[in-house]
Amino acid sequence: MAAAGKRAYPLPLYVNTWLRYKGKRYPGLDYPSGGATVNMFTLWRAATPSIDFIGTDIYTNDYNEYTKVIGQYARPDNPAWVSETGFEAATAPYLFHVLGQGGVGFSVFGIDGNPDSDANRAAMAAHAVNFNLLAPMQRIIAQAAFDGRLQAVAEQPGAPQRTLRFGDWQAKISFGAPLWGDAPAILPGNDDHAGRLLVAQLGPEEFLVTGMAARIEFFRDAADTKHGQLLRVEQVQYVDGRWQMEKQLNGDQTDYGLNFGRVDAAGEMPVVLRVRVGSY
Repeated sequence: MAAAGKRAYPLPLYVNTWLRYKGKRYPGLDYPSGGATVNMFTLWRAATPSIDFIGTDIYTNDYNEYTKVIGQYARPDNPAWVSETGFEAATAPYLFHVLGQGGVGFSVFGIDGNPDSDANRAAMAAHAVNFNLLAPMQRIIAQAAFDGRLQAVAEQPGAPQRTLRFGDWQAKISFGAPLWGDAPAILPGNDDHAGRLLVAQLGPEEFLVTGMAARIEFFRDAADTKHGQLLRVEQVQYVDGRWQMEKQLNGDQTDYGLNFGRVDAAGEMPVVLRVRVGSY
């Protein structure tokens, strides 16, 4: 059927997989039998050449379970693709994790729920800010991911710091730090674990950074004897295929790392920064 459909309409086709969740043991009882679950994945890839990729139908808020599933389905023969996930505020940060794993899409389900419920309003705000932030520069993000120049993370409960490596540079990410000032010796993380951050390397010493509820600091690799510093930090937006600088950040604004908040009371979006670093 898939092959016949593609002859009529040459579009990419995927399967939306009802997963074999943690603790679910019996196919046909705990989950539908015959689906593209992880234990049947290899067979599905071999037997369905007209299916371009296998998607995941993820309904969990558990960080370890969510990221485990993405890792199982992000393979050389299959991109990470969240074809369905719960419409909750808690699932919004996982879009960044999916992008960091080379993912090609993230689709929330049930956005037409009760618009008057607090949970629905929170979910709408959390996912809308993701898409509004990333949509204007989606081609930049896609190309950087394809080239292996993009890393992105979602906040992991109990792990308020992460380090990303880009050649001779390290990017230290902190969750729960203040928007300005020294971070506490023991970072608390965000109460709702809503932190997420994306870094795309634009050049050897140039980065595009955006995210929410997070701080990022750039350092030279510890094995390198050079000192690193910020040379220029611009707040930018991508409009009609071109970068437009909105303002240049001064030293007081970058003394305590580059800090990303959330949507504020005025509805202002989190920012996008273009960062140039140097060493001596």
